[in-house]
Amino acid sequence: MSQGVVDCIVLSAPEIHNFGLTEAVTDITMAVPGGIFTTAGTNVNADVWRSLTEDQRRAMLHAATVEAAQIPFVYHQKEEEVLDGLRDRGVGFHEADGELVEVTQTFIEQDMDTLATHYR
Repeated sequence: MSQGVVDCIVLSAPEIHNFGLTEAVTDITMAVPGGIFTTAGTNVNADVWRSLTEDQRRAMLHAATVEAAQIPFVYHQKEEEVLDGLRDRGVGFHEADGELVEVTQTFIEQDMDTLATHYR
């Protein structure tokens, strides 16, 4: 961003700090609908998984649940600290355009069947 290679990124507030972007950020649009992109925090290669004993698999699944709960908790704690620091630097904070919010909400409502099909 600071080199002018990209104009915009979509990420959570703590990632601004985690990726070392604090000095490069000039503006933030808050609560952009559809702007949350989660990934699996824990992945295991299928061959590795098959090589594990039942107890090892159970331990991995338990650890994955702890991680899945801990990461969002820590991110929520860090979010205000990061945003306050950006406000102190004079970063501009903006709200998402109403039309974007409306279009995204319509898409989400129409996409519910697709999501259900994928998860089935």
